[in-house]
Amino acid sequence: MEENQQGWIPDNSGVMRETERQQWYGQAQDEVDQLIKDDPGGDTFHYRCLFQFKPDEFDSSGRLSSLNQGSVGSCVGVATARLIDHLQAMDIAVRRQDETFCDLTSPEWCYATSREANGMLGRGDGSTNSGMLKALVKYGVLFKRKYDSHDLTGYSVDRCRDWGRRGVPDSLKPEAKKHVLLKSFRIRSVDQWWALAGAGYPVNLCSGWGGTGYRDDEGYMRKSGSWMHSMGNPAARRLHSRKGRSFLICNSWGNHWAKKGSIWPDDMPHGSFWISESDAAWIVRNGEVIAYADFKGGFTAPYNWGKAIDWDNDEINVRWDDGI
Repeated sequence: MEENQQGWIPDNSGVMRETERQQWYGQAQDEVDQLIKDDPGGDTFHYRCLFQFKPDEFDSSGRLSSLNQGSVGSCVGVATARLIDHLQAMDIAVRRQDETFCDLTSPEWCYATSREANGMLGRGDGSTNSGMLKALVKYGVLFKRKYDSHDLTGYSVDRCRDWGRRGVPDSLKPEAKKHVLLKSFRIRSVDQWWALAGAGYPVNLCSGWGGTGYRDDEGYMRKSGSWMHSMGNPAARRLHSRKGRSFLICNSWGNHWAKKGSIWPDDMPHGSFWISESDAAWIVRNGEVIAYADFKGGFTAPYNWGKAIDWDNDEINVRWDDGI
């Protein structure tokens, strides 16, 4: 990360429009209320699910690598790409759906289509959460693969900035349309966030929350200053005796960011940190917090939002010794 590059542009009314226009939104409210009632509490670490499908993304100590957006304000697209990766993995490993893991998601595609969907093509960087939601439904996503003459296997700052200003190639849109986000949920309380994370739904948080850049001796980062930034919560949570319900936040500034301070647990992803319940509440009040709930990837069976999770099964914690 060359600078503290961010890139989130607030659009609260647009986010509400993109979530509430979905016909099932009222039903989803009821489902989330039920998740809150049924939640058993305790810690979960669902980012570990990705190891089953993409072990090369983890280092020799079992820690997930951080994405690095580089010198372009592509945080909304980069955070989204990693969260779609987690959603695919958790649909299979936690919810046991009859699906196949497609591949890692292209951050450049997510970023550029978010700008295109919101009419933001042209000069400048940055994007909106509303544009990202609209693009995930309208355009879908591509993966880190080769598509004819377009090699998306590695992240490119130049391609990210170029596509973000000119738009994505029209020839690639039919393929991306096969893989769209079918459901999302606007989080309005820490109760909702806690329950959705516990049920395995990754969360995109866009806000002006800024941190010190280093962790304390328990892996937490303290609020300091302001970042207009999008980051991901890979459905991981921690119940702390003093800091309350806490959430693991993964940044997009590379493995060498936030190296100072302790990590917990030992496989805590690179470039990540914990936030306290009070900080999570601040983000919910002042930002745009979205849970991703249903992705049309490589699956054959219909998705059921209310599919029960076996809370008595230790696999909900996705431990290494479970073979995940």
